[in-house]
Amino acid sequence: MSLWPIFITAPNATPKQINKALIELDDYEYGASSSWVVVHTSEPPITPTASIPPLAIPELTSTTNFFAGKAPQDVHAYVQDPATRSLFSDRDLTTYHWVAIDEKGLGEETCLLAQYEEGREPDADGEVREFKMCRIPWASAWSMFCNLDLANMDFEEWVEEDVGPVEEDFGAWKWVGPFSGGSVDEEAVSKRKDRLATAEKEGYI
Repeated sequence: MSLWPIFITAPNATPKQINKALIELDDYEYGASSSWVVVHTSEPPITPTASIPPLAIPELTSTTNFFAGKAPQDVHAYVQDPATRSLFSDRDLTTYHWVAIDEKGLGEETCLLAQYEEGREPDADGEVREFKMCRIPWASAWSMFCNLDLANMDFEEWVEEDVGPVEEDFGAWKWVGPFSGGSVDEEAVSKRKDRLATAEKEGYI
């Protein structure tokens, strides 16, 4: 399985905020190893590894984070640039899906989960949307990303199709999730809470 890129597009993000997001984003149901990689430079590390808290990174601002303040469309253009695709391929980072955490996401603990739409036809307005996004809670993002990355499920199974893209939110779709009406995995919830409590006690969230 490829590594999964995360871009912090919030203008300012502290290491504690990023650590909390990464803990929330991880899987607690299946025991999968973390695949998230925080990319904050124009060129990712030569040998990237999963970003596992606590991270040894500075506060991410416009001077330390290449993606600070960028719109999702800017991130998409960066990811799909041929030079980036080549770099990511060499580093086993996927370019078909990515996550962005913007200022809104830091405040409400959500992220924008994007999927590249290769060979997309123009919509009713004649516009070609090269990627789709979903505004999704951190705690639900792993399941959606994993299923999209493995091509087990389609993007439309996770969003409110009747509403469509919300233009006021960068064109992101509203998440509903195929399992939103199902039972909650209490063990996974407990594991997440325990890890958050440990991180808070140790001072890195």
